[in-house]
Amino acid sequence: KQWYQRRVRGLREEEAKQKRLIEEEAERIRLEKEQLEQERQRQSEQVRLEMEEAERARQALAQERLNLERERQMVKQKEEELLQRQEIERKKLEEARQAQERERAAAQKAAEEAKAIARAQEEAA
Repeated sequence: KQWYQRRVRGLREEEAKQKRLIEEEAERIRLEKEQLEQERQRQSEQVRLEMEEAERARQALAQERLNLERERQMVKQKEEELLQRQEIERKKLEEARQAQERERAAAQKAAEEAKAIARAQEEAA
């Protein structure tokens, strides 16, 4: 009988020991699972932050491209305006040169006519 009781007690102790080991293993697994979940959440947050930063950078780049295109259009418009003003100025200068040429030709003709009249008067006299 004592042997039986020792055997039962030994089996109960072994069972309690096994139960304690299983509980410890379950707790270790639960803690590990918790840590893994925290790490997954941290990485998810990190990815979200990086994606937000990438989107901000993409938007800033798109805005910069827009600004550069607007600036390029303004420069092109200013160049066209300048070319138009230069063309107008060139035409004015050409017109002034032609007017000066006509005036010189008219003055030369008037001078020749005046000489001719003076010669004619001289010959008549």
